[in-house]
Amino acid sequence: MTNQKAVRRIQFRALVGALFLAAARPNPARAAAVLRFGLPRAAEVSLAVYDVGGREVRELARTSFPAGERDLTWDLKDRAGVPVAGGLFFIRLRADLEGEEAA
Repeated sequence: MTNQKAVRRIQFRALVGALFLAAARPNPARAAAVLRFGLPRAAEVSLAVYDVGGREVRELARTSFPAGERDLTWDLKDRAGVPVAGGLFFIRLRADLEGEEAA
């Protein structure tokens, strides 16, 4: 494990007490992107991808998750299953944690 990976892992572990959404990897993505997020406690979660115009491209999750870190993989397809064109996308994580939100 490189020092950079070790530092990232330590940073993620330190953030488990707070809601967080890490940068997608790899960046740029060609076949899929992994989205890492963490919850300080169990919560209803919504994770969605938006284009630069603010339109929802795809909702990746809308369910309950336990506390802790997890990875979700986006296959770079929209809600109809069509591959998206290359470009800039925003990820929005919403969790029912008394108004906490990460983007």
